[in-house]
Amino acid sequence: MNQREPVFYNLEFTENDAPFWAEAGNTTRCAFLMPLPDPSGFVAFGVVGSDSTLLFVARGRVHEHLGAFIASMNGGGARVELYARAPLPWDVVKRYTSDDPYENQETEGPREPPVRGLVGYGGGADAGSVQLQQASTATLSAATLAWPSAALPSTRRVYVMPGAATDEFLAFGVCSSPDRFVFLARGRKSDELEGFLARVRLDGATVEECTWPAPLYLQAYLNQHASLYQPNLRTGCAAA
Repeated sequence: MNQREPVFYNLEFTENDAPFWAEAGNTTRCAFLMPLPDPSGFVAFGVVGSDSTLLFVARGRVHEHLGAFIASMNGGGARVELYARAPLPWDVVKRYTSDDPYENQETEGPREPPVRGLVGYGGGADAGSVQLQQASTATLSAATLAWPSAALPSTRRVYVMPGAATDEFLAFGVCSSPDRFVFLARGRKSDELEGFLARVRLDGATVEECTWPAPLYLQAYLNQHASLYQPNLRTGCAAA
């Protein structure tokens, strides 16, 4: 898919004869239709050409707008295809399906990696807190961690991997549904790891020991801050 900024239509305020395909030319047209997390709503991605260039995105409510929208698509010579998740890059799909307050922030890690003995918060910590500035740190022995208040404990996961030094570990705290980079902890295996993992398990988090974490946004963060890890350690994760 060629990247471009699509036109966005909120169907609450858009007329049925809106020029959805004004820039489509003579290329093939298709609307990828999928439900929102709130089943009363839907989102549609209008794509053109064989490479599925994203031309527009439309959001509306099923009962109020779906019928008229499909009629408009048919009238414009476009196919309408229904998906559980549209076949577009995940960051594009999530941008237009999520109403989460951490949108465009949740997968960003700490701007500066923490030194040993500290937890550095990313963009997905508690709403309205200083952690959203991605400049907040806490001691590794802190009694509580700033998990997102709206996230269920079942969505919490901590990936633990070796650090650059022999006695060092890195621990990435994340949440899913939606994906959020919550924190990065850095400490000593010998006297800090056991207590830290005991606290995150009390928070309901699942712990996975790994040499290379599975989420792509964690891998991107590690690539950006390569000095934190041993580059030759790149195998899969195993549940702890």
